[in-house]
Amino acid sequence: MDALFSILTSPAFWVALVLLYTLKKGIHFVPQNRGYVIYRFGKYTKTLSSGLNFIVPYVESVEADRNLKEQSLVIPKQSAITKDNIALSIDGVLFIKVIDAAAATNNITDYKLACTQLAMTSMRNAIGSMELDDCFQNRSAINAKIQEAMQGATEPWGLIVLRCETLTSSNIIFRVTNFLKSHVMHPPVGFASGPKCYI
Repeated sequence: MDALFSILTSPAFWVALVLLYTLKKGIHFVPQNRGYVIYRFGKYTKTLSSGLNFIVPYVESVEADRNLKEQSLVIPKQSAITKDNIALSIDGVLFIKVIDAAAATNNITDYKLACTQLAMTSMRNAIGSMELDDCFQNRSAINAKIQEAMQGATEPWGLIVLRCETLTSSNIIFRVTNFLKSHVMHPPVGFASGPKCYI
């Protein structure tokens, strides 16, 4: 007990402890496909790449750890109106990649949330410029429009949009089929189910 007390009260012990802690704060092993954004007194200075890196302890700090791999974001299901005024329920998957860790940290608060919201808006605009038949037959055209609309907007965030895949669930066809059946079996007033002959 006396030996432990003497160690804890020894100045050399506390100096060694501070030195080890300082060394730990100054050495960083960055994994592959990661980017550590470094701030000095609250200002961006550099980005650490993969491998062994050194920073100035207590002066510089790791502000963000960014994933530089390709990432997939789920676009939530939403309602969109086609050019011929038919409501569809659509969702999708967006594939992005961070190419500038500093821009993804300094220029946007949450790049994943921002990309998802931007993709939802672009998806509604793409659906609104096409008719129902085109939405089902030319899905690649929808994906291309969404990707093109997002490229310019995401560039300041240090991101690239690799591709976008829109998904159509079975309830879309079910709802459209029911809509058509209801108008065939119960046509609106003034709607003729068969051809008319005028003499």
